[in-house]
Amino acid sequence: AAHDDAVRATLLDAFARLDARLADAPYLAGGQLTEADVRLWVSLVRYRGRRHDLATLPPLSDYPHLWSYARALYQLPAFRATTDFSAFSEPAAVLASWETPPGDDA
Repeated sequence: AAHDDAVRATLLDAFARLDARLADAPYLAGGQLTEADVRLWVSLVRYRGRRHDLATLPPLSDYPHLWSYARALYQLPAFRATTDFSAFSEPAAVLASWETPPGDDA
C-alpha cells in the first residue's frame, strides 16, 4: 500500500508539473510538436482506462492545461486516426469528453 501511495503521488506530481508547463506552451518543448508529445499522448489517452484500480485517480480534467493539451492532440488527424478508445476504455463514456475541442469547456 505504501508503494502504491508513492507511485500515485509521483504520478500526480508529474501531472501537476506538466499542467504548469503547458500553461505557457502548446507542446511540451514549446511551439512545435515533438516525439515527447507523441510519447506522452500514449499515456494520457490510456489514463484511467478499464483497470478498476485506476478509477480512484483524479480525471485529467483536474489539470486544465494538460487536459486541453490532450484534447488538442486528439483533434490532429494523425492522433485521431490511430486512437481506438474501445481497445482500452469504455468508449461511450470516454469519447464524448475527448471530442470536445479545447476551449469549449462548459
